[in-house]
Amino acid sequence: MLNVHSPRRGTRVLLTERHVRAVHNTGAGIVLEVETDDGERLFVVTGRALAGDDRSRLRAAREAVARAAGRAAGSRGELVAGR
Repeated sequence: MLNVHSPRRGTRVLLTERHVRAVHNTGAGIVLEVETDDGERLFVVTGRALAGDDRSRLRAAREAVARAAGRAAGSRGELVAGR
């Protein structure tokens, strides 16, 4: 089970493994691509909580996932830090 923040809902949601759409092993860390019951797509960077300079990890992870998925970095989906 995953407990992630949903920017659309403004709250945390609990997701099961069936919500995982893809797992990307990137230089920025492991990124889970998940989808909520209402169709919101989130990219979760696993590992420690992010702080200040670690925001660049999010950008690097989004770019790596976009390349792996064949989409532009600005594609639909929010990138959030794992807890």
